[in-house]
Amino acid sequence: PEEPLYLLHPGSLWSIWDWLQSHSKWPMVPHPTTSGFLGLAIAIQHCRIVRSFEYIPSLRYGNRCHYYGTQIYPGDPCTYGAWHPVSTEKLMGLALNIGKKKEIYSDGFLTIPGFA
Repeated sequence: PEEPLYLLHPGSLWSIWDWLQSHSKWPMVPHPTTSGFLGLAIAIQHCRIVRSFEYIPSLRYGNRCHYYGTQIYPGDPCTYGAWHPVSTEKLMGLALNIGKKKEIYSDGFLTIPGFA
């Protein structure tokens, strides 16, 4: 009961989409960003450093969409984006990363500076 509660205005989804589109060379499909990118956008506002695990597929890549699920999805729809602008989000994650490439592709995490 003493923890802060954060509510997200639904319009902020499109503000994040607009920001992402403004940094992309190509037009994006007008679908909202993933919950992962939304979480990243929120985290960088509250943290000094954000570590995002398996946001970019590492050598441990699998064909499950969620770390907590067991369902297998053929064709990589979750990695490359079947509906959300996943590819653009992942390219932005790479651009924001301040860590080493080994950390991304071998260890499986991005290191992104926050604003806090």
